[in-house]
Amino acid sequence: MKENDIAKKLGVLKEVMPSTKRTDRMKVKLLQKIDENLTRNTSISYSKNFSPPLYIVFFIFLLLLGSFYTLNTQKSTQPFIYSVKIAMAGNHYEKTKLAFEEAQMQFNSMNNSNGSSYQEVLATTGTTNEYISNLHLQGEKGKYTAEQCKKLYQQYASYLSLLKNRLQSQKQQSYEAQISQYQEQAKSRLAYYKTQV
Repeated sequence: MKENDIAKKLGVLKEVMPSTKRTDRMKVKLLQKIDENLTRNTSISYSKNFSPPLYIVFFIFLLLLGSFYTLNTQKSTQPFIYSVKIAMAGNHYEKTKLAFEEAQMQFNSMNNSNGSSYQEVLATTGTTNEYISNLHLQGEKGKYTAEQCKKLYQQYASYLSLLKNRLQSQKQQSYEAQISQYQEQAKSRLAYYKTQV
């Protein structure tokens, strides 16, 4: 009997079937729920799996900070390095040569529109002029020769011409008088070598 009861109940259930429209709507809702669950789970797992560890973020921050610090301090440490090298140099010719290298470096890195760069270049050029003015034109035995001194003066005179041309092209007349004075000193020193030949 029980089987007959079950068969009757199942027959009733067969008759209560929902319409095809209703089943289609049920399918769409079910698929939407599945889609929502999948996308929510994927986005959560994506962010959990790919969040960078804190130490990597900290390392990148330090790297960026260090690069900015290096760019800003390089300009201020370079003169210090040259000052130490000049102080440690064995003779006056070497000191002059280092001071001249520093002036050339400042000149090559000079920004066309920055007035303070001109001041820095002129300061190092002034230092070079002081050192080069105290060189013995005939050289010092065992330290440097007259030929080395002459060559350095020729390079210095060329450098002064380039600097003066740059100052004129950038309309920096306030510095031109000082450079002209340095040029006159260099010319008079180079004239010494013409009389020695």
